[in-house]
Amino acid sequence: MLTIRSITVDCADPYRQALFWSEVTGWREDPDDPNHPGDPEGRIVDDHGINLLFIPVPDSTTTGFLSLTAPKAQAALRASH
Repeated sequence: MLTIRSITVDCADPYRQALFWSEVTGWREDPDDPNHPGDPEGRIVDDHGINLLFIPVPDSTTTGFLSLTAPKAQAALRASH
């Protein structure tokens, strides 16, 4: 059986992405390893141990897609505009 443990996302600002996606998904920071501005990566985890890991890349124009269904998604997306 295949088990997903981590999904990695390239981005310009890992901290801001972790904050945004935490709000959208309801996932949380690891209390033993919280995110801070300037950290080399950002990470949030769900209740089943899956990590959403954000890492900085030099070219932030790279396009990618992440398709999620989350209870708070619509409200968070509206609030970000």
